[in-house]
Amino acid sequence: MVAVHYPEWAYVGARVVLEKDYPDNNRRLVSGDTGTIVDRSSMSRLLYIEWDKECSGHDCGGKAKRGHGWNVDCDEVGPEILFCDEEIEYEPTSLDDLLSFLST
Repeated sequence: MVAVHYPEWAYVGARVVLEKDYPDNNRRLVSGDTGTIVDRSSMSRLLYIEWDKECSGHDCGGKAKRGHGWNVDCDEVGPEILFCDEEIEYEPTSLDDLLSFLST
């Protein structure tokens, strides 16, 4: 069996954004839609995603909300990147303090 390699960002629990319209002919999913990876295939680069919106899908084998699950190829999504426009003033006193701040 050949090992399947996923990008570093494609782990279970990661937020993703769809980069193409109508994956596998699902007319309810379009570029820009977001969701969460709930599982990955060990046989191919297929990701099982629970989309934020209902997409007439399935439940990814019980891992997603019914109707929100839809599988896509890893190349059809990318990591969801959130930006913060607000300036934050913070001076950590230790590495543990910084890590604690970043995890909130």
